[in-house]
Order: sequence, then structure tokens, then C-alpha cells
Amino acid sequence: MPRAPISPAIREIGRQLGVVIPGGGDPTTKVVETCLAKVRTWCDQLGPVSSFADLLTIAAAKLKVHFEVLKTNDDLVAVRERYLSSRETGFLNLDREFDEYTDAVVIRLQHQPSWSDKQYVAVIDSRGAKTSREWFSKWHELAHLIAEPQTKFAFRRTQFTRRDPVERLMDQIAGELAFFSDLLLPLLKRHRIDLNAASLPALLKFREAAFPFASAQATLTAALRQSPTPAVLIEAKSELKGSEQRDQAQGLLFAEVAPTPVLRAVTTTHNPEAIRRKFYIHRWMRVPDASIIRRVFDGDLTDEKTAIEENLSWWESQGKRLPDRRVTVQAMRAGSGRVLALITPAATPALEVQRRT
Repeated sequence: MPRAPISPAIREIGRQLGVVIPGGGDPTTKVVETCLAKVRTWCDQLGPVSSFADLLTIAAAKLKVHFEVLKTNDDLVAVRERYLSSRETGFLNLDREFDEYTDAVVIRLQHQPSWSDKQYVAVIDSRGAKTSREWFSKWHELAHLIAEPQTKFAFRRTQFTRRDPVERLMDQIAGELAFFSDLLLPLLKRHRIDLNAASLPALLKFREAAFPFASAQATLTAALRQSPTPAVLIEAKSELKGSEQRDQAQGLLFAEVAPTPVLRAVTTTHNPEAIRRKFYIHRWMRVPDASIIRRVFDGDLTDEKTAIEENLSWWESQGKRLPDRRVTVQAMRAGSGRVLALITPAATPALEVQRRT
């Protein structure tokens, strides 16, 4: 399958950072590395950095960003009125900017003295279900300022349902910084996490102890990035497939002929080793009826997170099966109508695998 063309906006970000790829190749990887190197330099200048809170404080200080976190509707009113009283008219419609899809709004202050250490205000929506995205949202906004130093925007809104190439790049940068490997690896070692044999219960326990402020999915994804073993993290929900959702959005489906939602891998996250070894499960694939993921979703399994041996060939899409390959699957409920599953190659020594017949 041919690769999608590289976005001109991504090339421009690379140009701003001095990233030049011979032959006009994709600068994404180098852009991420350059942003991480920039933050490491700040840590050397302003450190020592002993915690993720320290790291966030240093990055925000260097970028002159102040965070306002909304925990209640009253917080939104208070933030708006406080900045309007300082003649910051960018906050005039703040109450209209946030909807169910909007995670953050960044506003450049217009009436700050040149020597002020507050140039931008990032308003982070942490109300209700968005609480688990607060940590990542902060880093996503910082990522824009790290990666686009020449962009002097006055206002920007970030939505959770982002698909723009630049927003996806910012998610990559934010994911690396929110779980900075310089801090994460020692932390994983301190909690005795065996990265050679990823265990869903152990990783969840690690998240509760070390990252209670971050979502389970984001924390697991970050930890698995450090694993030398191929791993795929799946979020399974009962959904229509992508093409059916688009047809429905365009009004092309009618009640009498509407397809039935089925349990699908609505997100699939592959760690670097899985990508290197081509260990894939594709997004929107239907979850096999025989899989432990199905049983957990249906509530038929009392002992969740047990490692079960299955076969990758059970997964099928458009009449094509994945390769015949033994895999280990661990699954758990993650809220209403949602299952998280970790899939790795079979015969992981540190796990007691129950072989399915």
C-alpha cells in the first residue's frame, strides 16, 4: 500500500526546527527527536528533574505558559471573568468554546509586560469524563509551542476527535513527553515491571501507583513503548465499522436496513517492536467470537486479566485472516461497554498461560 503524502504543514514544522531529511523524506521521527532533545536541554539548564511534575513545570516555564484547569462549571466562569477584568478580550467567548469534543483552549495574552513569565494561558477542560485526559492535554498544548516556535498564534482550540496530521504529530510528541523515558524507565524498574513479559495486572497496578493522574490506556501505551517484546493494546467497543459510520453521518442509512454494531477493535496501538516485527491487528477489525475479549465484554468471565492463549488467525476482515500465529491475550473491562486487551506473542515466560482448546 503506498504511503500517504507527507503533509506540507509537517514539512514546515520540520523546517522551523531545522530538520532536513535527504531526498525529501518524512521528517516526523526527527521532529519528535528534536523536540525531546530541546526539553532535555531545558532540564540540564533548570534541573535537577526528579518527577514528572518537575518536568511539566520546567517546560511550561520555558514556554511562558500558565495552565488554568477547569474542574467545575464555576471554574469556567471564574477564569473568564478574571482575565476579562485584566482586559484580555480573548477570553470573552470562553464559555462557548468548550463542548464535549474540546479538550483545551490556548490564548495568547495581549496585555502582559514584555518581562512577564506568562505569555500564553492554556485552559484545560478536566470536567467529568475529561478528567483522565488532563495530563495529556497539558502536554499536547506544550508540544505545539515546542514544535512550532515561530508560530505566534493568538488563539487555538484542541479537540479530542482530532485527525489532522499536525495534531497527530503533536499527540506523538505529547505522548513522549507526558511519559518521558528518562523518568519512566527508572520508575518502571523501581516498580519491578518486567518489560520482557508485559503483564496487564502489573501494568495497571503500576499506573495506579505512579500515574493516578493519567488514563490507564495512555499509561499502558507509554510503558509498552519501552518493551522489547511486540505488544498490541486494543480498545474494543460495540461499533459500526468506519464506512458504516460515515454513511450514517451522511444520512445514507435507514432504520429498517441499518447494520448492527459489533464488537470491534476501535483503537489499536502497536509498540515499536510490534511495528518492527509486523505484528499487527488492524483498527476496526471484528473481535473473534472465540476470543477472551468477547467473553470479558459479555461479562461471562469472572477472573479478568487472566492470560489466555489464542491464535492471530482468528482475526478476520473482508474475508482475509491474519497469519497463523499463537498469541497471548489479556483483557479487562474499562468502563461501560469498553474492554482493554493486551496481545503479545505466545509463550511469554513470566506469565502462566491457560491454553484454550
